[in-house]
Amino acid sequence: MEWNGMKGSRRLATNPLNSFQLNSNQIRSSQPIQSELEVDYNTKFVDAVNPDAYTRLILDVLRGKQAAFVRDDELTESWKIFTPLLHRIEKEKTEPIRYQQGSRGPEIQDALVEDWGYIRNEDYVMYRGKVVHKSKI
Repeated sequence: MEWNGMKGSRRLATNPLNSFQLNSNQIRSSQPIQSELEVDYNTKFVDAVNPDAYTRLILDVLRGKQAAFVRDDELTESWKIFTPLLHRIEKEKTEPIRYQQGSRGPEIQDALVEDWGYIRNEDYVMYRGKVVHKSKI
């Protein structure tokens, strides 16, 4: 997920986690800084019962909560967008760009985002499958 200078991720498996990276402006400086917030439910809420993702999904169905489900008109529109893309991938035999599991992703992404004006902060690195500040390693 990304919102105007803020990146976030959620892990909803057996070990749920919310993680956010924020780009903030320093006082009296135009240089942005990155900060992070992470909430690991297994360490923050030790005594809480936390059902797995499928149990929560079934509970949402039984309780009539529709927020996690796509409406039929949304599904129709998404197929209008993705069907031509899937046909093109199949026709052109497009191969995915491979990269090492647990890494930041394919190296080509750096060139792509630089074209958009983004400058990567080298203070953050991938460590054990997560983005962390070098000082925390």
